[in-house]
Amino acid sequence: MKSSFHVLCIENLRVFPQVEKKLKALLTDEELKTVHHINNFDFYLSSSSYHPPAILEYFNNTVQHFVQNKIPFRSWAHVEWNTLKEPYRLIEDSENEVDKAVHEISFTLI
Repeated sequence: MKSSFHVLCIENLRVFPQVEKKLKALLTDEELKTVHHINNFDFYLSSSSYHPPAILEYFNNTVQHFVQNKIPFRSWAHVEWNTLKEPYRLIEDSENEVDKAVHEISFTLI
């Protein structure tokens, strides 16, 4: 069964191999090609600190190929907060930015 969408899996390097192992048991090789791993550390700290506008820019650059080519995609994101001093304000800022992106480019956020 060919997947009708791609999945961007924004996950840490420690957890992703476990996710990948489970997916290999469930998906065909062709379907596995539609799963794209993005290191969540690189994604969320691309500007050297957690900064929602920089994260949105990174995301937009990442999904540009899918949007331009009208390739449906979904996104899974694992955010780790244990190193941040004020995560609640940052979570709210980030969620606001993500909400804008979801509406602008119309994708499913898992």
